[in-house]
Amino acid sequence: MNKTDYFQRLSQYNQWVNEKIYLVCESIPNAVRREDKGAFFHSIHGTLDHILLADKLWLSRFQNYTFEIKSLGQELIAEFDLLWQ
Repeated sequence: MNKTDYFQRLSQYNQWVNEKIYLVCESIPNAVRREDKGAFFHSIHGTLDHILLADKLWLSRFQNYTFEIKSLGQELIAEFDLLWQ
């Protein structure tokens, strides 16, 4: 498998697993998704938002553009439906 195929496969896996995670999280009430669970990014929503932030940061590096952030814990998107999109 060449490098391009490998990274395309990783991207497909990332999309697949994100869909699975969001389908499960959709069934969790918003208040519960927002509860501080003592995790690194506090809540389920905070963790999902951090995953998006990290994905955007890595993509900016791969595509050679600047994606500026204040911190790894900053919230990008407050609404779950928008976060899923």
